[in-house]
Amino acid sequence: MALESNQKQKSLAEIKKIIENQRCPDEMCQVKSLVDILKKDLEFYLACKLLNLARDKQRTLRQQQESVSTKEWWQEEAAQDEVWNVQQLAFCTYKDKELPPRKRLDQATILLEEIGLRSPENVDAETLSLGGAVYKRKWQEFGQLEDLHESLSFYRAAFERNCRQDMGYGGANAAFILDLLANRAHIIARRNGTSLDEAQHLQKQANDLRQQMAEQIPAWLTETNDATAENQFWPQVTLAEVHFGLQNYEKAGEWLTKADVIHADNWKQKTLFTQLLHIARLQGIAIPKELNHVSDWHPAWKTLSLIVGEEYARRAILSKWGKVGLALSGGGFRASFFHLGVMARLAEMDALRCVEALSTVSGGSIVGAHYYLEVQKCLQTKTDNEITREDYIEIVRRAQERFLEGVQKNIKMKTFASLRDNLNVFFGKNYSRSHRLGEFYESELYQKVADGHANDTPRTMPELLIEPKGEPDSKSFKPKFSNWLRQAKVPVMVLNSTSLNSGHNWQFTACSMGEPPSSISGEIDNNERYRQLRYEDAPTKDLQNYRLGHAVAASACVPGLFEPLTIAGLYKERTLRLVDGGVHDNQGIAGLLDEGCTRILCSDACGQMGDEANPSDAPPSVLMRASSILQDRVREAQHQDLRSRLDNRALDVCFLCTLGKSWKQPHWTGSIVRTHNHWQARKTA
Repeated sequence: MALESNQKQKSLAEIKKIIENQRCPDEMCQVKSLVDILKKDLEFYLACKLLNLARDKQRTLRQQQESVSTKEWWQEEAAQDEVWNVQQLAFCTYKDKELPPRKRLDQATILLEEIGLRSPENVDAETLSLGGAVYKRKWQEFGQLEDLHESLSFYRAAFERNCRQDMGYGGANAAFILDLLANRAHIIARRNGTSLDEAQHLQKQANDLRQQMAEQIPAWLTETNDATAENQFWPQVTLAEVHFGLQNYEKAGEWLTKADVIHADNWKQKTLFTQLLHIARLQGIAIPKELNHVSDWHPAWKTLSLIVGEEYARRAILSKWGKVGLALSGGGFRASFFHLGVMARLAEMDALRCVEALSTVSGGSIVGAHYYLEVQKCLQTKTDNEITREDYIEIVRRAQERFLEGVQKNIKMKTFASLRDNLNVFFGKNYSRSHRLGEFYESELYQKVADGHANDTPRTMPELLIEPKGEPDSKSFKPKFSNWLRQAKVPVMVLNSTSLNSGHNWQFTACSMGEPPSSISGEIDNNERYRQLRYEDAPTKDLQNYRLGHAVAASACVPGLFEPLTIAGLYKERTLRLVDGGVHDNQGIAGLLDEGCTRILCSDACGQMGDEANPSDAPPSVLMRASSILQDRVREAQHQDLRSRLDNRALDVCFLCTLGKSWKQPHWTGSIVRTHNHWQARKTA
């Protein structure tokens, strides 16, 4: 494993040198090999750089050859290489998380249009399928139903115009989107008491498309000249998906066995398992509370067990669908105790085990970091099979007791108690009372977590990377790729702050710090973006080992009450100043959307703005009221965006528990709604 990692690092270093020197390999086969390496390592930004170099070289060669006579075969090969280049550039662009979502998806669309995406004569299934993938991602990002319909049209065209090249990839995706639209039409019809004709019509289209593929693809597989396992794999699993969609689970299992899916790469297993699980959901197959012996399972679950084995399938199925995220809002220590009450109820419902992302703001960050450390200790001392609902109930109970003990020591006043500390604040160039407050969070709150961390030793952000016990390679465990096989998920924590430099959201995670691209629109936002940097790439040791307490303080330093937290030297000729994350997004929901969560849980303790019968006209009161109105408007716009995503099925669930009331969309199937009084009782328990 170490040898493989070293080889990857060597290859990446060579590719970076090629890009830096602007010297693209002469042979396209070399370019294709290097692009494959970058795609496997998810280095889409570098892949785009390399592909642009290759594209420039292709243009130069074409111009040179146009002035001389050339053989037709060379011209045809060069044209094919150019199309391949644009296709790969579009793919890597829409996958590049360094770009804002709108920008990368629009750029990918423009690239595909250059090679005839919208042309009725275009029969290149690869181009058409990429168009479908881009518009499907647009729907997932922005929740616009029109994008889903456009995705359907491109996927369908890929199969209908060139079914032999498509081999069912576009057709299977088109059928799945028809399932989604049929499900949506069915829900609307049942809610309104209207006819189910539209839902039945869409479902019939999906089934007819699948039936056509089930009859045609096996013959094409027999006729193909390339019968290698790699080239047969995707058509075979496509057939498995086709039969699964037709509820012919036994036949689906036969194709999974032929494809030898159980020995496939993890990402391939995850892609297929997730897709089939989603189809089962749309078919209305209920997941039981427990899965007993495999012989008693529903045929759909038996089929899924052929992908990863019975035990792993049991865990993945019981984890249900979608990625669950929990947001803890701002609101000071009042919010912290409110969140403890919400989490106590979620623990009782065994919902905390499913949380894969924890996005926190201000008071939510103070308590969220404490909770995360307790979860980290649990995951690193117990295997997934050993962790139960009771463990999370106990985690929250300990957090309640120890957090209360720490807060009762009046942490904020301690920052003024030491003469030496006051002198350090006064004379320190980049050290403020906010830094000192963060250090007290560590010493008075986080050191109470009995995880073996030495007292008086700073806790750093890279130390928050969880190494779950019992995993084959726990030191390099990546939640994004391996959480799906666990019942007790390994959460990613996002501490949200706000940059005074650019006005953008600033995030601290265990891997990196910086401004995420998701909330930035190049059309109306021309401010500089401070790109996210991995800690190991930071220029100094202190920045490479950035303190947890300082990150929490950056998230919780309320403007006007605390000095901005300063970070110097991270970017050339820039001094960063960060303030409370609530200035940008007081609910922390944007952080969950960044992480791709489709089930949103939000503990919103910031309170709802009250009416004023006789508002004051004094300047300070007017300023405070105006600020409250602005915050309320941002919150309202965020709720409207969530409702739109839910209505268009881009989100599965959104549950908000607020100080004033609980708000729930009909898509939530549990009984989690509770009144404020219930949470109030919980937080003092």
